[in-house]
Amino acid sequence: MNFYPRNRHVLVQKLEEKEEKQTTIQVLLPEGYSEKKEPYVSVLVKEVAPSCTIGLSKGDKVVVEASMLQEIKFDEELYIVILENYIYGVISSR
Repeated sequence: MNFYPRNRHVLVQKLEEKEEKQTTIQVLLPEGYSEKKEPYVSVLVKEVAPSCTIGLSKGDKVVVEASMLQEIKFDEELYIVILENYIYGVISSR
């Protein structure tokens, strides 16, 4: 089944995060502590709604606000979409 975004949404795929080397230092942390998550992530554009106006193409790698990614589970498939307003830029190797 294919999913085609509409209303200025972009279908994206999360990119694998690089794992950092683990050290063996142990630190006692207060109860309820959680590591601060990065506010921005890079994702791969899979499909773009026809109404998008920011000039994206399939295959572009973009930086987005992580908290604005919306996960939609439908018929056992997981789709991740984001509104074009929360795309901050395209990552280019030029």
